[in-house]
Amino acid sequence: MQAIITYNNTKHELEIEQIRLDNLLDKKALLHSKYFSVTSKPSETGIQSGSFKDKYAQFMIEFTKINKDTGMSLEQELMGQKSTVNKLTKILDKMTDNLLQLQGLEYELYSQIVVKHNNITKAVAKTAEIYDCSLGTVWNCYNKKIKKLLKL
Repeated sequence: MQAIITYNNTKHELEIEQIRLDNLLDKKALLHSKYFSVTSKPSETGIQSGSFKDKYAQFMIEFTKINKDTGMSLEQELMGQKSTVNKLTKILDKMTDNLLQLQGLEYELYSQIVVKHNNITKAVAKTAEIYDCSLGTVWNCYNKKIKKLLKL
């Protein structure tokens, strides 16, 4: 059961880090719209005109300016946050693969609900079929063990 709790915690941590990344991307978009028209997109290509060059330079100065609170620039925060999200995604993918390989009624039922995204009734029926046991046995397992883990 510890594997399920660890999986849940990692999944929630990834969700939190993804929200933080989305927030930083919103800040970058807001900063970009401050210097460029709404229709233009941030570009990593060269600079075309003098006016654009000035706006781009101002944008980059502000984008790379160190924030006193964090000790990092928005650019550094974004790079770090993307790295964190990518690492957590890889970890969660490995955990998912390992969770699917675990044996036991609880693990199967949990993976049917959380990993394979089946509704509870379908997950109970599928688990009962796989383990050749009654629906009542699986429902009992769900009510005693899995239900509270899903609320974490």
